[in-house]
Amino acid sequence: MTSEPIIDDYEGPTPWEQLIPVCILTAILLILLLACVKECHFKYSRSKAVENASKRDLGPLPKIMVTNGRTGEERVIQE
Repeated sequence: MTSEPIIDDYEGPTPWEQLIPVCILTAILLILLLACVKECHFKYSRSKAVENASKRDLGPLPKIMVTNGRTGEERVIQE
């Protein structure tokens, strides 16, 4: 019995076997990027909405009066 070298016909992964993990990782990273952009956009739009709301003139505040039920005395809480 002679020892002959074993010839392996395996040529490595095919191009499709190499592309599948790359495509999956690219899709995951793209989803994460879109989520980050969306979150930043909503934070920016919320801060702009608060800024715009603080600039609006709401007019004078209403006069708030309360009446004591026992004594009937009226007090102004806010003018």
